[in-house]
Amino acid sequence: MTSFFNALPKQQLGILLAVIALLTFATQDTITKVLSQHYPVPQFLSLRFLAFIFFAVLVVQSRSGFFTAMRSKVPMLQVLRCAVLGIEIGLFAFAIGDMDLSAQHALGACMPLIATVLAVPILGERVGWKRWTAVIVGMIGILIILRPGVAVIHPYTPIVLTAAALFGLYGVLTRLVSRYDGFDTNLIYMAVVCFSMYGVMAPFVWQPIAAEHWWLLIALGLTSVSGHALYMIAFQ
Repeated sequence: MTSFFNALPKQQLGILLAVIALLTFATQDTITKVLSQHYPVPQFLSLRFLAFIFFAVLVVQSRSGFFTAMRSKVPMLQVLRCAVLGIEIGLFAFAIGDMDLSAQHALGACMPLIATVLAVPILGERVGWKRWTAVIVGMIGILIILRPGVAVIHPYTPIVLTAAALFGLYGVLTRLVSRYDGFDTNLIYMAVVCFSMYGVMAPFVWQPIAAEHWWLLIALGLTSVSGHALYMIAFQ
């Protein structure tokens, strides 16, 4: 398996890892939908990022060291990137409890299209006519899936679209900070910032956790760790 990944050109490997990461996020969204029907969003997101910060500290401590990893060349940009992700995850988790998952994912499918558009002014990337055509075709495909007048009229639609736009921005910012910082720094900043965002809110809304939901929380932590790690490596 390792030889297969090593044999791939860097761009193809990045695409493959990004696809695997998005599939992992889809699994994570299903778990989030179940948990959101039983617990406040800050509670299970704080546990999700608690697992993530534990993983991140173990990884960076065994490689570059925690304090070394925290020495970013662009610290404010790192905090912005992580805050964008934290807000996006919170919005998506808030909407997922009452909105059909398929409609939410169809709306979320505009994320890579938004990222393509944002890559021009933020990253200075050139987007040729083939990619612009793909963006337009992609938007048409999303409209066909949604059947305008059915899912689009849901009151949470603007929230999901905002979350998709933020996730697209997060992807572009991840690509941008990867020009200055390595994987360890990207990882530890996301763990610290996102856990801080929801960790401070969780005690005020905490509810007892049922025994049958602990395995879902563990799965949420595992998919969060693997999905975001793959996503960051892909953008590097």
